[in-house]
Amino acid sequence: MLLSAALGRDVAALDGDGHRLGTVLLAVAAASACAVLVAIGPVLCLAAIGGLAAAGWLPVIAKFGGVDLTLADVFYIGAVVGWASGLLKESASAASPARARSPIPQLPAILFLAFAGLTLWHVQAVAPGELEDSLVSWLRVVQTASLAWLAAAVIETKRDLTVVLGSIAAGGSVAVLLSLEQAITGGGNPLVERYGATLSVNPLGLVSGLLLVFAICGTPSSRSSIRVTLGLTGLLGLVLAKSVGAFIATGLALAVAASFAGRSTPLDRAARVVVALAIAGVLVFGLVQFLRPTSTPTDAGFRESSTSQRIILGAAGLEVFERNPVIGAGWQRSNSPTVIGDPEIASELRSRFPGAKQDFFPDVRPASVHNTYVGVLADLGLIGFALFAAAIVSIGLGAQRVLERVRGSELEPLARTSALGLVVILLWLNDNPIHGGQVDTIGLAILAGALAAAGKQVGSASPVPRRGRSDPTVNPRPLPGEPGVSSR
Repeated sequence: MLLSAALGRDVAALDGDGHRLGTVLLAVAAASACAVLVAIGPVLCLAAIGGLAAAGWLPVIAKFGGVDLTLADVFYIGAVVGWASGLLKESASAASPARARSPIPQLPAILFLAFAGLTLWHVQAVAPGELEDSLVSWLRVVQTASLAWLAAAVIETKRDLTVVLGSIAAGGSVAVLLSLEQAITGGGNPLVERYGATLSVNPLGLVSGLLLVFAICGTPSSRSSIRVTLGLTGLLGLVLAKSVGAFIATGLALAVAASFAGRSTPLDRAARVVVALAIAGVLVFGLVQFLRPTSTPTDAGFRESSTSQRIILGAAGLEVFERNPVIGAGWQRSNSPTVIGDPEIASELRSRFPGAKQDFFPDVRPASVHNTYVGVLADLGLIGFALFAAAIVSIGLGAQRVLERVRGSELEPLARTSALGLVVILLWLNDNPIHGGQVDTIGLAILAGALAAAGKQVGSASPVPRRGRSDPTVNPRPLPGEPGVSSR
């Protein structure tokens, strides 16, 4: 009502000035949107971000300098404001609840992002004209990474976890169905051509792999009908996308899930890992051989395939790294035509790949290195790659702690889904570059935050009572995997 009254007052004062009226209407609409987002809460805002990213529907609604503001940015603002308002309410209350510590360390990721930001000084020194692109890319990656921290901070219940993960599953299912519609209406052969619709073909493969993980783990619902539907949708998406990276990432993640299912001795588990990886390798190779035979080196058309091009681009990224081994070329500079298309690098590549198509060489058609790990080496050197590896290791160790902590609880399926989803994304990044605000990095951040939130919920739900003289018979029950707690 107050916003409507303010709008009416401003319209009357403008006296028909249409130019100023548009600005007033935009300001009132923005204020109304922020009010609605704060009202629905940060959890639903995070769920909307995950669902929109998985569906591939991130329309640009405004431009601010060199930054494209998408619909997800609106929900990001709502999540931040909602978190801040909740924090103010807690600080104003007399008895604010104690918050459990996150089981996933944040320092390695912070150090990696900080070092990536420091390399912007190097970009400014050697190529001032490329600073804006590098800066915008770095800011977007930092914003996307903060989704992990937001998710860990605002997700407090099992219902919150289900809503966030369920929105990703719903968005991914929509993307697959839209791709199916594209295949039907396009009149092509779905077994030969690749489809992505709102997502491109490789991100559709990633989302489809996540849907298979959701189906196996029983998230967001354990009902068999929903799990079967999600599983079939994921398989359909993989067939439509025909992404080799998605095949490999999904197969290895499901092999990990099969090998660690149930309880067994370390020797039995190691044997199951070997067997599961062997079976997954055979299945993945068979799918690739059937759906994309030119992606295998034994096929006559391999040199004409996109896989061959990505091998060349990966080799170009390693050449960039060899010329800047310590701190790299600077954040996202490996994508620059002046860097990856350097004549010396092009000459080296042509001597190593004499029979490749000329369009595959980056001096002819500039492209990114198409591999996150090679890209980090090229952009940030050994220092940045070491920090990036430390961040991944910290996430892996934290995930192991969370899975041990939630074992046997109602949060176990949700935590296992998040952990396996992280495995899919981290493996898939071997075939794709890293950018903020995309389905891969948004999914990585939200799943890491959801996993941390699950561990915090178990940690805060079962506090360990202290022994005292007033009650010498207290016998606290230790949490699974909780160090330093005895039960005597």
